[in-house]
Amino acid sequence: MATDSLKITRLADARPVRLTMQLPADVWRDLELYAVFMSEPGKEKIPLANLAGDMIARFMGEDHAFLRRKKKVLSGQKD
Repeated sequence: MATDSLKITRLADARPVRLTMQLPADVWRDLELYAVFMSEPGKEKIPLANLAGDMIARFMGEDHAFLRRKKKVLSGQKD
């Protein structure tokens, strides 16, 4: 299926850190469906853990308030 209009189009290639979390059932079902949409025909479905990590990274990367606070923390500034 085409991924041209999906927010996540490819997964980051990085060393993972394991995280266990609980998701509402409807979010889980949507995550599984998103992985199907991203998967190339005839290939394995993208692992949901990898997909969720990239979605979280994209969300945080687009949260301007978070990015401003992160910049302050990393530069040693106080609120």
